[in-house]
Amino acid sequence: MSDTDRLYALSSTYNNPFWPSESGPGLLINDAVLAMRWYLTSEREENLDVTAHVSDDDGATWRPLPVRELLADAERALATAPQAPDP
Repeated sequence: MSDTDRLYALSSTYNNPFWPSESGPGLLINDAVLAMRWYLTSEREENLDVTAHVSDDDGATWRPLPVRELLADAERALATAPQAPDP
């Protein structure tokens, strides 16, 4: 997949009773598909609350990114990705 002009910053906090509000792992990447996968894995399997932000100007400014917009970016990236050749 090709790189994009958008940067995705995802951060997380633990939502379990043992580590309430402790910071969890984060991700900074320019690949919408991997960002969406990280979001889904962290949010559902790791019991983390994940927030996302996006930058369209190489990280100079950031704005909150709704999950539906991240999903739409990932779907667009997959739709335009080169297909694997038939075996």
